[in-house]
Amino acid sequence: MHDHHWIIEVCKDLKDYAKKHHLTQLVPGLDNALNAARHDVLLQSSRSAHEPILDCAILGSSIGLCQHKGKDT
Repeated sequence: MHDHHWIIEVCKDLKDYAKKHHLTQLVPGLDNALNAARHDVLLQSSRSAHEPILDCAILGSSIGLCQHKGKDT
């Protein structure tokens, strides 16, 4: 099993750096990257724990993100 939580910290650090150095055009994209990282890490950790994933919205609601639909997600 891989621990992918580090990618969330990298996205946070990049976003903080962009804000600190007034790189305002990067911040929205880094917000999206951070949300996507949280989403994917949450899904991956649920799969690794052998929990059934019937609806991504259930998992995505805990981080406020779910952009795809389907019974297999």
